[in-house]
Amino acid sequence: LIGGYYFGMSKVGTYITMLVSNAETIGVKIKTAVFPFYALGKACAGSIPYFLAFAALSVAAFAVVCAALSVNFIKIPATSSKKSRYKIKKQSAMSIKKALLNKELKRFLASSVYMLNAGIGGVLLLVASVIMLVKAGDLLPVLDALSMEIPWIGSILPIAVMFISGMLMAMVYISTPSISLEGKTLWIYKSLPISAYDIIKAKEKLHFVFSAVPSVISIILLGIAFKLDYSMIIEIICVNILFIYLMADFGLMIGLLRPSFDWTTETQPVKSSVNGLISMGVGWIVNVIACGAFFLVKDAVDINQYIIVVPV
Repeated sequence: LIGGYYFGMSKVGTYITMLVSNAETIGVKIKTAVFPFYALGKACAGSIPYFLAFAALSVAAFAVVCAALSVNFIKIPATSSKKSRYKIKKQSAMSIKKALLNKELKRFLASSVYMLNAGIGGVLLLVASVIMLVKAGDLLPVLDALSMEIPWIGSILPIAVMFISGMLMAMVYISTPSISLEGKTLWIYKSLPISAYDIIKAKEKLHFVFSAVPSVISIILLGIAFKLDYSMIIEIICVNILFIYLMADFGLMIGLLRPSFDWTTETQPVKSSVNGLISMGVGWIVNVIACGAFFLVKDAVDINQYIIVVPV
């Protein structure tokens, strides 16, 4: 949904240019296919004959509709409505944890502001990984040439993959505004026999799902592009999943420490609040430190050992 929205917005300028450059052709097509709309447009432009033609079509259409309704108008309200019999159907039971996660998912998918701002990092990571894979044929020769001059360039490719995925995953802050988005409906949770742990866990799971899925796919694509070993790809995925859990829990902590329940539009807790900026900023700092520290110990520690030690 997010990708389709941005793709459509990127093509708006092209469609407008195409519409302007083919205005006459489109006008002829409209005149032939849907003459009433063409007549309306010409009437709005000041053409008296087309105004009279459109008015005549409107009156004729109104007369046809009135004639059709008058045939059965009295019969319809006078006829007694049939009572429908309720049929007992099998109802699927849902656990509390699944119901809470389903509730969070519906809210996320129903809010374009929430999706576009809090979930854009996953889309950008997928796009970046696909571009890297497509351009790998041009990129790898450049990296090989650099390796001849700087021998350690080849050894930092796993760090580069981890850095790219980490920086863009830090832009996913779904869990951060999830507390504030409860707004004035928070009393519903308080009135139900549900533990606070289950509520928080559902918000964490939603963040994890929409972060882990694009992250794993992208790391695999980047690993293929940079020709990394399968064991290295698995190690990077494990580190990134731990990082996603860290971001989900940190976002929830910020949301709990700085909630805002008196918002009027969802834009306030999602886009206008400083909580999202804090979450992204901390994620970027952690990622820069975790990846940058390798350059300080690259002569003493193997890349495989370092990636294993990073989560610690």
